[in-house]
Amino acid sequence: MYDAAQSDDGKRVLADRLWPRGLSKTKAQIDLWCQAVCPSTKLRQQYHRGELSYAEFVPAYQAELAELDQPLLELMRMIRQGPITLLSAVKDLQQSHLPVLQHELIQRLHAEDVAASDEPSSPVCYGKQFNHWD
Repeated sequence: MYDAAQSDDGKRVLADRLWPRGLSKTKAQIDLWCQAVCPSTKLRQQYHRGELSYAEFVPAYQAELAELDQPLLELMRMIRQGPITLLSAVKDLQQSHLPVLQHELIQRLHAEDVAASDEPSSPVCYGKQFNHWD
């Protein structure tokens, strides 16, 4: 999130419920701030307080994402137009909501592709790479 924008980032999407501290909106170079696809305040607070392990957080967040058709559809449309970079101010991307969100988007895009028998969508891109489900 705090790294400079790269030419191959595509659309830069901030996927955090709260705006990152100390970062101006101008400097962030964000195309979309998508708060709706982030974990609920309650879930985020439980995870950050240590009341939930990551293994417990993931299915809880997946259940929340299952209810979010319109905000995810907006991101899917962006992905179909070209690469996007999901951004977050979290320190540990591997143990954050981003791998879960990435997985959900990929699954929905794949299901859409299978149903439509069209060309596959472009992959979701990240400022830092991680492969949680591979």
